[in-house]
Amino acid sequence: MDAALEALEKGPWRHLNIWPEWKEIKDLSMKRALRGADLWHLATAKTLQRQIPELILFTFDEKLRSAAKGEHLVSGGRRSLFFIYYFFEMFYI
Repeated sequence: MDAALEALEKGPWRHLNIWPEWKEIKDLSMKRALRGADLWHLATAKTLQRQIPELILFTFDEKLRSAAKGEHLVSGGRRSLFFIYYFFEMFYI
């Protein structure tokens, strides 16, 4: 368990504290049939994509995947999801 946590801490990725722009949440809530965490994650990804254009959202949730595809955050079909960046949030207490 300690080795896994250490790998997570020192892995080849950037740790980011990011939240979505409120305008992005508002715009997406009018455009997409998402609520709660799904809307938050999509808006966060859209906000972050401005800084990291190659960012793609990876999710197993079909509704979120469909919305992300409509926002150009998913490339190709279902199979391509296994070859894209994994986007996740980490919260520290």
